[in-house]
Amino acid sequence: MQGEVEIRAASRLERSAGLWLDGQYVGAVGELGGRGRLVLLPGEHELTFKLIGYEDVTSTIVVEPGERQEYRIAMTGSADAVLFAPNPVSGFANNSPNSKGWVGEVSYVPWQNVKLLAQYVAYQKFNGAGSDYDGSGRNASDNNTLYLLAWLNF
Repeated sequence: MQGEVEIRAASRLERSAGLWLDGQYVGAVGELGGRGRLVLLPGEHELTFKLIGYEDVTSTIVVEPGERQEYRIAMTGSADAVLFAPNPVSGFANNSPNSKGWVGEVSYVPWQNVKLLAQYVAYQKFNGAGSDYDGSGRNASDNNTLYLLAWLNF
């Protein structure tokens, strides 16, 4: 008789993480059939979750025959100095990829075949910091962007 393990992702982010079962790639957490359930033989199994820019999460679970259990996955960012190396233009002074911001967008369709759009992206935190994020004095707000679009269809 087999046991069942339901993988529960803490957020959408974890649903895109890759899952390795006993060293073999199974697929992305969000691609698991049903509600993220794995049917496993009884015994000890190793689950590893991987996502670029995040620390790998590895756990050992014990599956009992006929038992149903839930496993919750939450990933944390990585401070890998090789993966997120300092760089004057796109680097990370603190080896962290975290960014935080918002996007505002206004769209106007005055006629059927015409569209006007304005979009503004504002960062409070970029590549791990609000100020001097790359070690060269650049601030997160230096990456704010205004995008204007005029669309005509004929």
